[in-house]
Amino acid sequence: MRIAQKPERPGRRLAGLLAGVGLVAVVIIGVVLFVQSLPANVTLNGASVEVHGDKTLGDALSASGIKPQPGDLLAVDGSVLEAGKGEPFDATVNGEKVTELDTKLASGDVVEIGNGGPIEEPSDSVETTIPWTVAQEGNGAIHLVEGEGKDGVKATKTGKVSGITAERVVQEPSNIVRRNVSPDVGDDKVIALTFDDGPWGDQTGQVLDVLAEHGAKATFFT
Repeated sequence: MRIAQKPERPGRRLAGLLAGVGLVAVVIIGVVLFVQSLPANVTLNGASVEVHGDKTLGDALSASGIKPQPGDLLAVDGSVLEAGKGEPFDATVNGEKVTELDTKLASGDVVEIGNGGPIEEPSDSVETTIPWTVAQEGNGAIHLVEGEGKDGVKATKTGKVSGITAERVVQEPSNIVRRNVSPDVGDDKVIALTFDDGPWGDQTGQVLDVLAEHGAKATFFT
């Protein structure tokens, strides 16, 4: 006599599946939490440091005992407004600059940290023109002009905290120098040939031919 087996209920099968998935999830979460609880071994300023907790830059500093000194807040003229109100520290992780103590670290990271740098107070800045000038040197009838006149730029900053005003040359002007000279010709009697305006059609070429024929030189002003 054959006894018929009752078919397995779908609800039991689903419950078993969910229980299995839950067990796997618990194992995975446990492994992740265990790995996260392991300390990170980093190199801080050349020394090996074991970092616990959240494994942040702040945790690394606490573990190493290093206490960077903050920089100062400076006025626009470079004077100190408030000591210790500048950058709190200067740090890099694997060569990249970081500014937050909650920066996460991982095993193998190379950290360099030192004292913070100064920061300048906020300011208003206005740029003005520095006109170019012509400087003259020497004496003589012949003038040699050197350079090309180009204006410079000057920035005037007024500190919003101190009220101090400071000026800085952003770009130096490019000045012209005119050298006045007289040629040393000894006892020779000489003249200077100069031609104004031009060039003029065929005439300029003819003048050049005559000069070349006699081995003479001239100055042409266009």
